[in-house]
Amino acid sequence: EDAGKTPTSEPADGSEATVAPTETTEAAAPAGENTSSYLGGNAVSLLSPGDKGKLSVVLSGTYDGNILPLVVRNNTDKDVIRIKVSAVARSADGKLIASGGDQGFHPNLVRAGEYSLGYLYFDGIELPADALFEFEVSAKDASDNQFESTRDLDVTEADYLDNRIVGLLQNNHTENVTGPMGVSVVCLDGEGTLLGHHQSFTDKDEAAPGESIPFQVELYGATDCSNFLVAASGFNF
Repeated sequence: EDAGKTPTSEPADGSEATVAPTETTEAAAPAGENTSSYLGGNAVSLLSPGDKGKLSVVLSGTYDGNILPLVVRNNTDKDVIRIKVSAVARSADGKLIASGGDQGFHPNLVRAGEYSLGYLYFDGIELPADALFEFEVSAKDASDNQFESTRDLDVTEADYLDNRIVGLLQNNHTENVTGPMGVSVVCLDGEGTLLGHHQSFTDKDEAAPGESIPFQVELYGATDCSNFLVAASGFNF
């Protein structure tokens, strides 16, 4: 069962979005401090709080000719898994020009009030700088996890060093976590603008309960990532 769907529109340059009409727009929940052990970094306070009661895209970056980085927040009162985001792009005069879908979000388990990182893929289609993106966001209730194989990893250390994010993850589950263990990083400037999404995989392809996993994400093309968020997950089959 979908935990919620929210359509929004975002300009291609990552500037402030307009929220499409819905039943009621409630006051936004405060961003507050990071309460998820699955989300590391120092930039949660820079994120948009989003609308209370909704699962929605709260921040989008600039389309780089291939992907559009996103941050989603779960402002519902339920924990969710398997966030999905689809989108259409429209020209400034409203003409439909492209569609895209996500390639997965980290963390997979997003508790009430928490955030998840991901991006939309548009197949390398060239889009105008003033394109608008309309998002549809959905997820499954976290209690519907009978066949769930994704295992999020705790981020125990993470630092920005020489154009890379380096750190340690930990498997705090009761079973082994196997690869591929994907790591997602988003960079923000001091004003909360989303500068880009970067990803990599850990060298270690299996971790026993309690075991640590080192990671490193090279930030190709990034000018600064002193404000960042990072999340990672693997699998249990």
